[in-house]
Amino acid sequence: MKTESKPKYGQATAMAEKPYLEQIKFCLNARGSLEELVDDLNICADESYLSASEISLLKERGWRVHRVLNGYMRWLRGRKQGAALTLHEDSPAYGWSDNDLDELLDGAIESPASTL
Repeated sequence: MKTESKPKYGQATAMAEKPYLEQIKFCLNARGSLEELVDDLNICADESYLSASEISLLKERGWRVHRVLNGYMRWLRGRKQGAALTLHEDSPAYGWSDNDLDELLDGAIESPASTL
């Protein structure tokens, strides 16, 4: 009869961090896609696909979602109590280093508010 062994402390910690890291990465990807979408609204303005008021409203909504994503990522970080607040992985996905991710989470890269 095979008995199940409990994961060691380090393994349990790594398993608990996985959903946290996945949520952060998902939010970072979503935020990047949102920034591209807001930037595409400039093309809509240049080509007169939408009125200026519609574009302004859509940009305002986009940056609101951007702020919500940033707040959610800050909240996720705050929930990670008692552990280092840095992200680590074996190979950086999307070409970002751990320092790049830390800068994004620390707010070193802000939304371009001037595009509103």
